Amino acid sequence: MSSHEHFGANADRAPDPTPRTYRVEILIEQISEPDALELLQELADALAARGHALQGGDDKHVRSVLTLSATQWPEELVTDALHAIVPRSSPHPPDLEYYTPN
Repeated sequence: MSSHEHFGANADRAPDPTPRTYRVEILIEQISEPDALELLQELADALAARGHALQGGDDKHVRSVLTLSATQWPEELVTDALHAIVPRSSPHPPDLEYYTPN
């Protein structure tokens, strides 16, 4: 189970497996435009890997669109979303694979 904060209208329910169109919104406080574009490229790669992209050749069927817009950071994180995830940093244990006490 994820250690991230999960809330929203359906947070306590299993996700609906029915395929439909969803809008996924991500608000990030204080990120530069180059860093935001790099993140969008990573998300686009992840979507393509899951089949949500143009398939190549003459395929013109758009399966996903990522957009970048400037916005004001909300005073309160109030949402009517089905699910809302707030990332939580968690410490990672040190990699002791090559550690020797001597």
